[in-house]
Amino acid sequence: MGRRVLLPTGLHTRRHHLAENHAFLERDVGDDLLPGWPRVLQKKAVATVARQMHGYLPRTGVVPRQHAMLDRWTERQLDALDAHFAAQPFLFGSRPSLGDFGQMGPLYGHLGRDPWPARHLIAPRPHVRSWIERMNRTQPPPGEFLADDAVPATLDPLLDSLLGETLPYLEGTLRAVQPALASRATLPRFMDDVDAVAALRLAHRGGLCASPGSLKGNDS
Repeated sequence: MGRRVLLPTGLHTRRHHLAENHAFLERDVGDDLLPGWPRVLQKKAVATVARQMHGYLPRTGVVPRQHAMLDRWTERQLDALDAHFAAQPFLFGSRPSLGDFGQMGPLYGHLGRDPWPARHLIAPRPHVRSWIERMNRTQPPPGEFLADDAVPATLDPLLDSLLGETLPYLEGTLRAVQPALASRATLPRFMDDVDAVAALRLAHRGGLCASPGSLKGNDS
């Protein structure tokens, strides 16, 4: 899962629930972009970024015909995580792993802080909420990974999703970039649609735009 697979969910919930999210985002993003600047200039900067982000929505599969499917997919993923964190404090035992830190971007940065998803997606799942609180503590917890590098069975639904849905997207992206790689051309951020079921099992036609960055090992 991680940042790239949950990116469409973060963009979708942020953009399409602006009635609840707007005041928080305008203040929070404005302070990040132009800390200490007059609020009127911060608001203008936020509006510029918002327009740019809106242009990314179709490229990540966030289009009206797929909103309901994306909502259902997100609920399933969060339910599976909640069931796992009911049994384990972190992904692979009683101490956080790189996988836990990879999840923090979307689960805390988008879903855990934006008002609408925090209220409707995170709050109803107490074990996901508790995991976010544990991950935000400044002192690392005393703990260990599971013996013999065991992968708990409670992660099976998430791993099945990762392998069954994300791999076809990565394979399609690799096919899309191979001509550019062969000619040593500079790769753009987005390319043609990947004609696959894709990362979130969204549309069976069109899919998601190939993103060369998704092929980097530290970007998933």
